[in-house]
Amino acid sequence: MSDILNDPVVQFFDRHSVIFTILFTAVLPIVIPVYIFGHSWKWTIIAQIFVHYPWSLNVTWSVNSFAHMFGYHSYDKNIRPADNIFVSFVAAGEGWHNYHHAFPWDYKTAELKSFFFNNTTDWIDMFAKIGWAYDLRQASSEQIKLTAKRRGDGTHPNYVGKSIN
Repeated sequence: MSDILNDPVVQFFDRHSVIFTILFTAVLPIVIPVYIFGHSWKWTIIAQIFVHYPWSLNVTWSVNSFAHMFGYHSYDKNIRPADNIFVSFVAAGEGWHNYHHAFPWDYKTAELKSFFFNNTTDWIDMFAKIGWAYDLRQASSEQIKLTAKRRGDGTHPNYVGKSIN
């Protein structure tokens, strides 16, 4: 983490986090619909305060709540984090917690990228293309297959009921 903490860009955003939080959670989500799309101030503010912001917070929190309690254990049936399709859908691909905890070094948040789009992986891939992210580690297909067969609960879509015992 020392390389990240010593990065001047990270330090800049860290020093100004309150300003950026207010800007990106309140000011821009209200100003953009009003000035660019012609929405009314009243309904834009109501939508942001009572719908968008609470929805965003609850979806974010559901990743560590629901995905640690409900779902499939395709990669490791002996740990609590689960792959939760509902969480993945509402959180843009972030609900694949069993995969994430079975392969914590993998930069992707899921193996099955095509199942639901995955914003986190897409952003990291974009930054890798422009050279801002590099040395990205990921689990090999063979490693995923062996882990799913050895430790999974048999719900993996490609290795259902196949065991290596």
